[in-house]
Amino acid sequence: MKTLRKRQSQLDGEIALEQNRLDSNYQHLHWLKVRRLMVADQIQRYDAILHKLKEALLNSSSGKAALT
Repeated sequence: MKTLRKRQSQLDGEIALEQNRLDSNYQHLHWLKVRRLMVADQIQRYDAILHKLKEALLNSSSGKAALT
């Protein structure tokens, strides 16, 4: 997750630089934005998986406590 967030931040910087250039390459800018969206989707997917795992862990530990 840390690596993905770092990559997202790097892409934000690259996008800002490309947008501020006088001779912006719109194809490259588009590619950067698409790549950033892909990274954001990965982060969202992994966040959802981690959330489900944490819930399952909490439920399993509270279930064991109720049995003892």
